[in-house]
Amino acid sequence: MMVDADPDAVGAAVASSEQLAPYRADNPDGRLWVAFSGGMDSTVLLHALCAWPGVAAVHVNHGVAEESQGWVRHCREVAGDLGVAFRAVEAVTEATRNLEARLRKARYAALASVLGPGDAMAVAHHADDQAETRLWQFLTGRHPGGMPGSRTLAAGRLVRPLLQVRRASIAAYANRHGLRWVDDPSNADLGLDRNFIRHRLMPLVEERFPAAFEELAAPRRAAAPADTLSATAQEQEVRAWLERAGMPLAARTIAEIRRQGLAAPDRNPIVRVAPGVHARRHQGVWWLVRDEVGLPPAKMQAIPPTVLRLPSGKLSWHRTSQGIPAGRTLEVRARSGGEKLRTQAGTRTVKALFQQNRVPPWQRPTWPLLYDGDTLVAVPNLGLAVSESTPNGWTPAWTPHEQEVGT
Repeated sequence: MMVDADPDAVGAAVASSEQLAPYRADNPDGRLWVAFSGGMDSTVLLHALCAWPGVAAVHVNHGVAEESQGWVRHCREVAGDLGVAFRAVEAVTEATRNLEARLRKARYAALASVLGPGDAMAVAHHADDQAETRLWQFLTGRHPGGMPGSRTLAAGRLVRPLLQVRRASIAAYANRHGLRWVDDPSNADLGLDRNFIRHRLMPLVEERFPAAFEELAAPRRAAAPADTLSATAQEQEVRAWLERAGMPLAARTIAEIRRQGLAAPDRNPIVRVAPGVHARRHQGVWWLVRDEVGLPPAKMQAIPPTVLRLPSGKLSWHRTSQGIPAGRTLEVRARSGGEKLRTQAGTRTVKALFQQNRVPPWQRPTWPLLYDGDTLVAVPNLGLAVSESTPNGWTPAWTPHEQEVGT
């Protein structure tokens, strides 16, 4: 089946990416990295982003193929030609039977190692990759949720700006700009599941069922916050809830969720359901929650109306009749306990504000507090100090990252 190739789709996707938008500024809050394998896809992404301030390329060297060192040299040369800072990192691969899985795990661990607070790692996964991933997930008994457009990675974020761009458009962009890249011969190894799907199954699916590709490559549907589970759910309900989220369906886990659901109302039980993911009961329902990501250890400043991205969420601002004046420099701190905020309604503890607004316990440790010196000025979404009631000012809003299971 012929696929329309639009080389302009690459630039449009990069320019419209909400996750990458902060890094187009002259003074972004963090560094934008590009995961650069040297292949066509990542070469195109690096070329499309090379003019952005402070962009850097990182190459993960698995050391498995004979050509590994040559690929490192190639990537360093290409980055140099584009005027982009370059870094190569070694991947530590575990001795497991599944080659694809262990290389993937090692690759993401290596990419995570370079990220600092506020940094983003752009990877070149595209629409064809998304479709192949969903088909692979389905065929291997997993929930076909696909890859998220972005997710937490160590202290920063992993971003996939090309996830709605076809491979043909990426190739057209590469040819238009005369780019050079390397081809990994392992990509032709049909003994690897994803290669078999890419080269054998996907062409047949797209030829026979062309409408299926659009569904397979569609943006990942984030789990709705309302997709919770009653604390008194029956076994089949627990199983269906976990299955919708793509979680393992271990009988022991299901039984423990049911048992802990009967705990006293004032308890907040936790059940591990997968690496880095727990079921947590709050207000009579279960939630699936990622392990907590803390605030950056270094001091960070919040200056309205500048958006600030933290590992655990986004701090933004909206104009209100009374608020903080624009340009005011505030310090972002994590909660330590005992904080109080003097509002129009009186002095309230931060703990009471959390309880009153039913903020889940797992979100509280990473909820940013804004200070001026030793004075608590604002608890985003929950309260503003009476001393900060400047007419036509700015009020902070906090958006925790979605509790999604990323790929």
